Amino acid sequence: MQEKYDLISISVLSFLFYGMSWIAVKSGLISKVYHRRFWNVLLLLSFLVSGGFGLFLTFQINYDWDISIADDLTFWHVDVGVAMFWVALFHIFWHLSYFGKLFKKTKSSKQNHPEIIFNNQLKTPVKYAAISLGFSTFISQIVFIREFLALFSGNELIIGILFFNWMVLIGLGAYAGRYAFRLYSPQKSMSFLLVHLAVLPVLTLFFIIFLKSKVFLSGTETGLSQIIFYSFLLLFPLNLISGFSFSLLSHIAGKIYQNRKAHLVYAYEARGSFIAGLFFNFLIIYWLDSFRSLLLLLPLNMWVAGYFTKRLKKIFVLSCFVFALLFYLPLEKFVKNQLFINQKIIYQQNAPYGNIIVTENSGQLNFYQNGDYLFSSDTGGTGSGNIAENEEAVHFAMLQVENPQKILLVSGGINGQLTKLLKYPLKNIDYLEINPALISAAKKYIRLPHSKKINYITTDVRRFLMQNKKKYDVILLNIPPPLTSETNRYYTLEFFNLLKKHLNPQGIIKAQLPPSANYLSDEQKQNFSVLFSTLSKLFMHVEVIPGEHDYFLASDSSIRLNIVELMNQKGIENEYISYYLDDFSIAQRTDFIKDRLKQTKLLNKDFKPVSYLLQIKSQLSRFKTNYWVLAGFLFLFLIFVWKNINKANYGMFAVGFASITAEMLIIFGFQVLFGNIFSMLSVIIMIFMAGLALGSLFFPDYLSRYDSATLYKISFYLLAVFLVALPFQFIYVFSAVKIQWFNYLLIFSQTLLISSVSGFLFYLSEQLSYAQSSKIAGNLYSADLFGSALAALAVSMFIVPLEGIEAAGFFAGAICVLAVFIKR
Repeated sequence: MQEKYDLISISVLSFLFYGMSWIAVKSGLISKVYHRRFWNVLLLLSFLVSGGFGLFLTFQINYDWDISIADDLTFWHVDVGVAMFWVALFHIFWHLSYFGKLFKKTKSSKQNHPEIIFNNQLKTPVKYAAISLGFSTFISQIVFIREFLALFSGNELIIGILFFNWMVLIGLGAYAGRYAFRLYSPQKSMSFLLVHLAVLPVLTLFFIIFLKSKVFLSGTETGLSQIIFYSFLLLFPLNLISGFSFSLLSHIAGKIYQNRKAHLVYAYEARGSFIAGLFFNFLIIYWLDSFRSLLLLLPLNMWVAGYFTKRLKKIFVLSCFVFALLFYLPLEKFVKNQLFINQKIIYQQNAPYGNIIVTENSGQLNFYQNGDYLFSSDTGGTGSGNIAENEEAVHFAMLQVENPQKILLVSGGINGQLTKLLKYPLKNIDYLEINPALISAAKKYIRLPHSKKINYITTDVRRFLMQNKKKYDVILLNIPPPLTSETNRYYTLEFFNLLKKHLNPQGIIKAQLPPSANYLSDEQKQNFSVLFSTLSKLFMHVEVIPGEHDYFLASDSSIRLNIVELMNQKGIENEYISYYLDDFSIAQRTDFIKDRLKQTKLLNKDFKPVSYLLQIKSQLSRFKTNYWVLAGFLFLFLIFVWKNINKANYGMFAVGFASITAEMLIIFGFQVLFGNIFSMLSVIIMIFMAGLALGSLFFPDYLSRYDSATLYKISFYLLAVFLVALPFQFIYVFSAVKIQWFNYLLIFSQTLLISSVSGFLFYLSEQLSYAQSSKIAGNLYSADLFGSALAALAVSMFIVPLEGIEAAGFFAGAICVLAVFIKR
């Protein structure tokens, strides 16, 4: 029998596409006639396909045709029939008034078309609408990024895809908004769009989470193409409306001021994003979950929509009631329960460093961080976790030191490793977890060891080591593999050198990678080889011991592989190693891995993350996606933009590419140096948006008396210099300065300065363009976003991993210089 029919998926997609086309009609993008023609044709096609397959299956059954594709035809017959049902329902909905007229007479009436009036009274609504648009876009983007990362165990690859789709869709919406001047009633259309901006974020989040549990198999890794299509489809309505709203507001502002005012809308939208950043960083991130964060947009957008039409004031009151009701209900817990099959969420906590969820199932507690499974414990709260993994992770390294006294444990303590460490006569254990919410959840449900020897510390390990001079006998790292630039910073030459400075002469370091079992893929060989070479650069002895993970031990003293013999000699109580392992097989499997390591001179470094690149290649290879195929797609996208973009708008394309490159370099550099980018991401974006507002709103007041063409060239040269210099500041300046608050000040100042120049260039590009207000806004804004989309993937996936951050700065700087010489 066939697999289950796609009832939910087809139904949701049918309503989604119908809603998009209905919005297009209400917004004036297409006429009602063309809307109905499209759906009538779709109804006809679905009828012919479903009916044709049904007729074919009838003949197949009646005349015993032995055809192998019969089951497939049955599947498609039913699925197309589901789509046909919904389309037919839409068709009936259009003609309800027609059916009513069959039973009563109607009088024809003439409608008087209202005159479109643009006056000074609309200045305030336009500003409020732009601020609301920026506020809504910022909150939605941050929330969706966090949720996608949690749902798909994401890294920069997922972030790059999300940013790419996000910006391309808003760019398409802005480009479509070039024709906003054709709208019958711009004010009414704007209020209509704001209503959708109020409702769509919550609905989008609901479908993102709900459909993840219905469309993708639980417990399986999702393919790259599936994530691209899934995110593009679900973000389509909201982002298209956001982009179109910008162009429509620019058109209304141009009519009010009788001048080009797209930069005014641009500035107030950026101001709205800055305000949203303040709310998010100081309120939302600590007190509200994802659904409640997006619910804030409901009364805000409905209130602003009321400025454009009086009819919506009653709806605003109703929206406040709905907001209060939904805000009270535990929507997030209800929806996310769908993701954990046969599990019940008993604890959930949003925090700056990630979302913590604890579930219960048949007496077992399961801990998750940002969607990734961490460990399990019984309801008694012993926190035993994986006994084999915990014993290997602790004892393989601890047995190498004759009398270990001081231990540094980075992560892994709450799932049982602290208990294993206390079997040794130690003096001190410094246990570090960067996420305080994880420790809070553990203390609530697990009986953590109560010992004066243990210091629970919630901070980043690099920051901790740079702030003290402690020395350790054993350093145990239980860090996730370098799948992201965040975790990669714990596998670099600079980090291991920092660890060595805090290691006693006879001490040892343990790092780990996912297990290879009895086979190493080409990507694994490269990744193991790079880590082995990086450790060998600093330590005289490096060994790789396979097990539940592949454990890398590094020391300047000899490393012994007779683990079972050492365990028995020291009389360490254990449940696994002495009973299930033997020294011969350990040595044999160690030799097996070391024999397959490739000789390489590549070293994983902070600002040239080779291991991170290899992990991306490995992730792509699992789904038969070649790394360079993705690069070719980006190149084709660049060719498409180059062929279709107006030469006059290339400048904004360059600004978009340069600004996102700068933003990503700042985020990447900040993450490498300070490690708390999950909590600081929204802060950096907030400051960036503040700079855009400053450059597009206040700079023109002081510099408008100068020649725009000259300022245009100077600004691009200035932006190019900033971009080229930025990477070297991270490598040589920020990394050398030990005063953290001073580094923060320098980095935030750089962010504000670069974004201010970018915002000013938007104003200058508008002044040098010749077209109607909506067309100027659509052209410039879409070009800006297309450049940003290209940079989002190219910088994070190719330029930085392959050539380092210096190359990214030079490349973006060259694009800025080229913009000066493009003939306008």
